[in-house]
Amino acid sequence: VWIRKSGTIINGLWSNDRLQQQVEIKFANGDFYKGEIDSSNFKPFKFHGRGVYKFRIGVIYDGNYKNGLREGFGKYSYENGEEYQGDWIKGERQGHGTMKYSDGSIYRGGWSNNKREGKGVQTFANGGKFEGTWKNDLYTGIGKYIWESREEYEGNWTDSLRNRYGIMKYLNGDIFKGEWEKDKRHGKGVLLLKDRRRVEGTWESDILQPIAKIDYPNGDKYEGEVNGKTFQKHGRGVLFFHNGGKYNGHWSNDKEIGQGKYIKE
Repeated sequence: VWIRKSGTIINGLWSNDRLQQQVEIKFANGDFYKGEIDSSNFKPFKFHGRGVYKFRIGVIYDGNYKNGLREGFGKYSYENGEEYQGDWIKGERQGHGTMKYSDGSIYRGGWSNNKREGKGVQTFANGGKFEGTWKNDLYTGIGKYIWESREEYEGNWTDSLRNRYGIMKYLNGDIFKGEWEKDKRHGKGVLLLKDRRRVEGTWESDILQPIAKIDYPNGDKYEGEVNGKTFQKHGRGVLFFHNGGKYNGHWSNDKEIGQGKYIKE
């Protein structure tokens, strides 16, 4: 037993005035280590090899060390019940690992500098799921998110927000294919409605702009002004009938109003 001036107590085997690799160390602050050390150097000695470090606050690391730092595979159990199990480099989560969070969610995938990075999958306690690429702990790149409601989005992400092109499938059966900005439909897109209408136009901050095209299940087509929330003909526009005729005039919530011109072809 070696009792150091600092109050640290080291218990192990000695040979030729050298402490062997396997030791037990009780630190003055209440922390405890059991495992291997670099027995060639005690100034300062370093954890090196397999070991278990128990912090006085209840945190535990069980895994590999190199030159005093967590390196290789190891499990880190946090005070709040969270747990990381996976690769470490120079004391940081790096490589591939699994993190169980206190809210019940679980992440499996890549890590860099203690943050989720690269490809990974996170499942949430409410049934939601994200699968895709991460950068700096955020969804960034291509990924698919499934909500608890079973709505889903697949496409591009920036800082955990839907951005650029993506496809959104809504609970009511509608499907949007198009451009996004800061989690809202923004730019050119096509909305396939559950009633089989196809709406093509430009969105700004989740609202369809006045000029759009609508294809109807019976083959009719409309080009002109629309109601950006109900996707009905509203304003000036032309309705092309599937039998070849067309009507050019004004509309209010899908109904003809005022003067218009019908051409039969």
